[in-house]
Amino acid sequence: MTATVLVVDDDPDVKKLVVQRFRRHISDGQVSFVSVSVNGRFMS
Repeated sequence: MTATVLVVDDDPDVKKLVVQRFRRHISDGQVSFVSVSVNGRFMS
């Protein structure tokens, strides 16, 4: 089963921190990652 992590923030550093924290899980395919800025534009 794949979990999805959704991060909504306008600070690009938050995306970096979350990706760093879940790096192994993302590369193993256990977690998919989506980030969106507060104004609705995709950052990834």
